[in-house]
Amino acid sequence: MIDDDVLKCPCGETYLHSYHVTHYVRHQEGSPVCPVGSGAFQDEREKLLSSPSLDRDAVGIRFWCEMCHSKYELTFAQHKGQTLIKWRLLGRMPVDEWTQQKL
Repeated sequence: MIDDDVLKCPCGETYLHSYHVTHYVRHQEGSPVCPVGSGAFQDEREKLLSSPSLDRDAVGIRFWCEMCHSKYELTFAQHKGQTLIKWRLLGRMPVDEWTQQKL
């Protein structure tokens, strides 16, 4: 595997685990965004974030990092024909939660 092909956490490490995908949907121009989630695990303690795009659909993929024990959402949003990619910090995993993930 080539290192350039591996997604890196904002902390610089590569030990990321995806656990939830949110599709932020707008049914028509000017309508509110409706988040639609999927995935094997959704932590009810995590709040749903606002859409990363003001006027278009967007996608957010949530990850947790083995090394820094943080949770992030990688977002893909559209703006005037461009695709914007950003990390949003969701918070740190409680110690009991990340130790259970390693079992």
